[in-house]
Amino acid sequence: MPVLAINSKDGQDLVIASNKKVVVAITSPYLAQCNGVEKTIEELSEMYRDIVFVSADHGEFPPRVGGAANYMVPWVIMYKEGEKIDQWNFPNKITLAERIEAFATDRPLASAEPLQKTRSG
Repeated sequence: MPVLAINSKDGQDLVIASNKKVVVAITSPYLAQCNGVEKTIEELSEMYRDIVFVSADHGEFPPRVGGAANYMVPWVIMYKEGEKIDQWNFPNKITLAERIEAFATDRPLASAEPLQKTRSG
């Protein structure tokens, strides 16, 4: 399944409110650390077709996914049946793949690193 690009709050809300598993990746094309995340998300979307993968360019559409005002990109959030169940930033390829696999198979996500706080958050 291709990665869906969202650029509006309505689009974001519609996808998140679905009764599906959703992975939202917030990235920026201007940051080198985001390039690997975008590519990995595309690869994982082909492997896990029952998960809806969404990308949001934080420059085009500064999303307040899950009500968050402060975040650092790349930032990944997982939703299940409209409820946020996990979030983290600066994922590497291995961590991202492991967490998506755990999410797809309903295993606990306890091994992942916590979300980093911004100075203003």
